Parts: sequence; structure tokens; C-alpha cells
Amino acid sequence: YVGKAVKFGNEYVGSLSAMFKNDYTLSKGDNRIMSIIASAISVEEERKGAEEKLEKYRDHLEELVKERTSELKDTSILLETIVDNIPDILGVQDMEHNIIRYNAAGHKLLNLTGKQIEGKKCFELIGCDKPCETCTISQAYLNKQPAYLIRYDESLGIWFDIRFYPILDDSGKVTKVIEHMRDI
Repeated sequence: YVGKAVKFGNEYVGSLSAMFKNDYTLSKGDNRIMSIIASAISVEEERKGAEEKLEKYRDHLEELVKERTSELKDTSILLETIVDNIPDILGVQDMEHNIIRYNAAGHKLLNLTGKQIEGKKCFELIGCDKPCETCTISQAYLNKQPAYLIRYDESLGIWFDIRFYPILDDSGKVTKVIEHMRDI
């Protein structure tokens, strides 16, 4: 009987054994092969342990992602509900005057759905083919400051207080503008 200890981490967990019918002494080469095999078993056990830990960690991360995704969805629904229940018209535009989104009041005023509005130019929604000559939203883009105007819409017969609030990225560049319209 000849054996070599098998370790897992710093603990002995078993041995690699060979039994012979007759008395036998391992040569240096045989002894080395037994040591290599015992080490390989140790490495395999460590790999299996690391794989199990990694699998548990992955499962934990997946659970965290599910929880966070659910929280984000709930927050998104809450914010959308809040914005859609504001009676004023709220919208978001990009730097090229494309509408990204309007709240429910905006859809109602324009008598259009979100899909019909999204991607249209703001000036197209008021019957123009180019930006207004005194485009107040352009001021918000250029100055990186809120801008406002009072405007009468003849087609609707409504006076509006319209305010524009630039949204800046981390570098201070305007990326979008919030449009807030109130019937006055």
C-alpha cells in the first residue's frame, strides 16, 4: 500500500492510494507521478469549490438584478403616473426639436397618441415646416438656462405660458429640454 495526501486548501481531505499484491517500493519517478496526480486531484477539488462559489454568487447577482429591475419598473410606473396626472402639458425634446415624449395632457391637447407624436418636430405639431423665428427652446439649448414665453395659439384659441428647462449631462452639455406648457 502506497499513498499520497490530497489537500483542499490547507486541509487534508483524503489520499491517493495504490495497493500492490507484493511488497513494492516506489521509484523516484513513480513517487513523483503519484505526487503529481495527488496535486491534480487537489487542484480539481479547488476548481470545483470555486465553481460552486461562483455559481452561488451568480445566482445571488441574478436575484439582485431581478429585484433592481422590479424596483426600476415600479419607479418608472410611478413617475409616469405622476407626470400623466399633471394637468399641464409636459414634454421632452432632443437637440433637433424632436419630440421624445409628452404626458397625457399633451396627447389630449394635440389629440394624438404617443406613437403619433414621438419623433415629430415640435414645430410640425403646430403646423410649421421650420423652427419658429423666435424659437425659445433654442435659447434654452444655447444658454443652458431655463427660458419662457407667453404665446397665443390661434388654432386652439388658448394663451400659453411655455417654459423650457434644459437637461445637462455630466459634462454640462445640453442633451434634452423639458417643455412645460400651461393654459393661462
